[in-house]
Amino acid sequence: MLRSLRGGGATVSSITQQMSELWYGNSSSSFIEDNKNSSLSSSSAFSGGGFLDRIGVDLGHQEMQAILNEIEQTFASTPAEWLPANGIASLVAHNLGYEDVEELNSAMNMTFSTFVQGFPHIDTKNDDEGRLVFRVKKERPKEEWTARKMVYKINSTKDLWTVFLKSKNAIVRIPELNDFEFSPDGVKRIDTIYNHIGTAIFNLGNHVRQGPGKLDSYERREKIMTVVYQLNTLLDVPRPFTWEVYDPSGTCEFKPSDAVEVHDVEPEEAEPPAH
Repeated sequence: MLRSLRGGGATVSSITQQMSELWYGNSSSSFIEDNKNSSLSSSSAFSGGGFLDRIGVDLGHQEMQAILNEIEQTFASTPAEWLPANGIASLVAHNLGYEDVEELNSAMNMTFSTFVQGFPHIDTKNDDEGRLVFRVKKERPKEEWTARKMVYKINSTKDLWTVFLKSKNAIVRIPELNDFEFSPDGVKRIDTIYNHIGTAIFNLGNHVRQGPGKLDSYERREKIMTVVYQLNTLLDVPRPFTWEVYDPSGTCEFKPSDAVEVHDVEPEEAEPPAH
C-alpha cells in the first residue's frame, strides 16, 4: 500500500501484489510492518529547508505526536499569550528525554522552529527582539462554531504534502470515490493529505486481513479492497481529484491554505450529500 511515501505512491503492480497478500494472507505481517514503518525519503522535487521539504516521518507517528502534544500542553499550562520557540525547544527536549535540542531536531528531521511553523493550528511571528514566538490556537466552544464547507483541488503529487487538520467533528469526502469518506471519530488529526490517505489505506487493509470474518461478507471485503486500490491510485494523482470537507465546527485548517475554497454555510449544510 504505502511503498514510497515521498515518491508519489506505489506502482500498480506492487499494489496488486500487496492486495493479494492481504486478501489471501500471504506475508501480510511483513507487508503491514513495511507500510507502518515507511518514511518520507528525500527527492529533488522536494529539496529545501521548509516544513514540507523536511518531513522525515508520518506526522501521525507516535514520536511526532508526542512532540506536538508536549508543545500543546506546554502552551496550555502557561498564561503567556506567546512563547519563545528556542526556549520551549529546550523544555520539550528535556521533558521527552532527548539529550538536547540537537537530538530533538534530528528526531524531527527539522529544526524546532521549522516544526512549529508548519502546523495550521499554530500561529508564529517574530517579536520586537526578532525572536520566533508561537501560540497554539484554542478550540472554539460550540456556541462559537461556524459551519463550513472547504474544497481543495489536488492537481499534482506536490499538493498531497499540504498539511490538513481534521477536526473531530468533520467529514471528508473524495467525490471521485463514491464509496469512501473520513467520518467523524471524536479525535483531532493533523497530517499531510498524503498520510491521511495512507493511514486509511493501512487501516482498511488491516481490517480486511484481521477483522472478524463473520462481520464481513466476501462482497464487502472485495468492495473494501477495491477502495484500497482506488486510494492507492490517487497517491500517484493520475488525474486531479477533490478533498471536500464538511465541518460543523469550522475548525478544520489547511497549510498552506491559499488554494482552498472556504464557504460559510448553515449547520445543516455542513453535511455531505448522500452518495
